[in-house]
Amino acid sequence: MRGFPYTFRKVLAPDGMVVRFEISGTAGGVWFLMRTGDAWELALESEAESAVYVILPQDTAWRMFTKGVDEEGARRVAAIRGNDDLALPIFRTVSVIA
Repeated sequence: MRGFPYTFRKVLAPDGMVVRFEISGTAGGVWFLMRTGDAWELALESEAESAVYVILPQDTAWRMFTKGVDEEGARRVAAIRGNDDLALPIFRTVSVIA
């Protein structure tokens, strides 16, 4: 999730915009990406309403972050509610998992 602010760095949005990302399953959780000024910040809580909700199963999230499944494959199994365009950068996030 720490890669989200970097992945979203070129996404323009109004100050206060919130993206909610959930990984479902026992290893999952919920994270919020918030636009503050000219940057995106990652948080574990948000009182603001989210512009988009993205829910991804844990096995797909793991594979997506490590390039084991492509953007389209991850999007097919994701539940997306709200602004689809704002959700797209999530599916382009790559992480190094140690």
